[in-house]
Amino acid sequence: MANCDGIGDLDGVVEEDAFHNDINDNNNEGPSPFRKIRTKSYYRAISTPPKIRIQPSLPSVEEPSKHDVILSLTDKQLLYQKVKEKGILNDVTDDEDIEEDELSPGCCLKRGGTLRQSWIFQPHVQESLIVQNMSSKEKKRQEAMFELITSESSYLRSLNVLVNCFMSSEELRACITSTEYHHLFSNVENVRAASRRFHSALMKRRKSSSIVIDDVSDIVIDQVQSNRFAPYITYCSNETYQQRALQRLMRENETFVDILRKLESSQQCAGLPLHSFLLLPMQRITRLPLLIDTIRQRCDVTMPQYDVASRALRETTNLVKICNERAKSLERTEHMIQLQQQLEFKSSRSFPLVSAQRYLLKSGALIKSSDESVLGFRRVSKQELNLFLFNDVLIITRKKSKDTFSVTDYCYKNRLSAREIIDDVTNSFVLIMEKNQEGQRIEMRLEADKPNIKARWMMALQPQVPHKITRETMQVEVIRSLLTDETDMTSLKVLDVYIVIKTTPDGWIFGERLSDGCRAWLPSTHVKEILSERIRQRNLQRRSRLLGEETLI
Repeated sequence: MANCDGIGDLDGVVEEDAFHNDINDNNNEGPSPFRKIRTKSYYRAISTPPKIRIQPSLPSVEEPSKHDVILSLTDKQLLYQKVKEKGILNDVTDDEDIEEDELSPGCCLKRGGTLRQSWIFQPHVQESLIVQNMSSKEKKRQEAMFELITSESSYLRSLNVLVNCFMSSEELRACITSTEYHHLFSNVENVRAASRRFHSALMKRRKSSSIVIDDVSDIVIDQVQSNRFAPYITYCSNETYQQRALQRLMRENETFVDILRKLESSQQCAGLPLHSFLLLPMQRITRLPLLIDTIRQRCDVTMPQYDVASRALRETTNLVKICNERAKSLERTEHMIQLQQQLEFKSSRSFPLVSAQRYLLKSGALIKSSDESVLGFRRVSKQELNLFLFNDVLIITRKKSKDTFSVTDYCYKNRLSAREIIDDVTNSFVLIMEKNQEGQRIEMRLEADKPNIKARWMMALQPQVPHKITRETMQVEVIRSLLTDETDMTSLKVLDVYIVIKTTPDGWIFGERLSDGCRAWLPSTHVKEILSERIRQRNLQRRSRLLGEETLI
């Protein structure tokens, strides 16, 4: 992986150190020595149950019922941020590898510091002895469906904390404006109501199935087709406003920061920051197709459940696509309205900026350098330019004031190109405009302050070409969440997988997100490389299924 030492400050982004510390604790590489060498000391150790720290003040998902005895105490207390679904984990373990001595007393499988509920070791399943006559693939299917149910329980529990601890805080509400409050929490109560309905339907199915769960994919289809997941679309649409509001409040409102730190340190929040809770709806809705895909892969192709799971996968994948498109649409509209007020065309030929199909790809400052002759002497003159690259046109400006820019030139994108400068050490490149606003061909040398800035501009200026992806292609997994409002980046969510297309010397990555094909730049400080060829191959197969490129491998 590219060297990360050169990475400087990340402008316009917020990172979450608490998540990073948690991930580091939960992702110790390499197998445990106890798996290989099991001495008498080992068996003495496992005969003494470990102490489980209970958090009695955490809000429950719903009123307890008689059926809840099959859930472990540990699962009852886990927040969604602490749950790592096997259906999306990038490890080489498999369900058939589970052994009795890996269990904690609460029927919770623990590997590498990660707690995960296991269907096969639930007391009522063990007592029935039904697993003795069950095929390995069916066991895995039961585990996958069980994981969807239990992870929804933990997710709903975290939403309860978000609403009850943060959103309902009178102190927090009093120190921010109504607009900031709306941008911060949006329609999260409607999202929670949608989760409650989904969770209730899942639990009803689970309780009607005494031991073996027949299916859950049909429930997912019903929830999507009846628009019960519609609140997620609204919530995701608000993502840009939410990020901006949180960043501004953290930067400018000391009272807000003090109250927030106090709330985050409460026992209810388990030491997790507000940011991690606000990300949850977007995180959950993007994980849903991955969990459904795991269920589908555990079905025999001759089973009716396979066809149902296939439909559920299509429905949830399309739902994620709608969420992403709606979020991008609002963000692009806001950018265009803002830029219309900031760009002045007085010194340039008039240009109709606002268009329904136009959106901003990238903007920023670059240094234009050129050779001049003064009194017979040659010197290099430098001038700062601010570039605004849209999907169809490049607008070149000079900064006039803090919020206004004077347009000096423009060129349509299909007449633009960029060229590397051989043996250059200044992070420079040549911008070529085949026909500018005056109909002239212009070449200008532009200089960036970092290698990744240069690479990002050149990538944006040039037409995208297909990138051949193989099992040897580098893949990375996100280990630290990240908020950003930069147009060529995307917010990072823990456990997301990216296929690496390009790297820079100062540790930046241009990659394609496995779940939806979204391409963006990301800092390598927030990811780790996936070294296992088996996992990379499995990820590529999943990518094909999620993008509709069916494979039965």
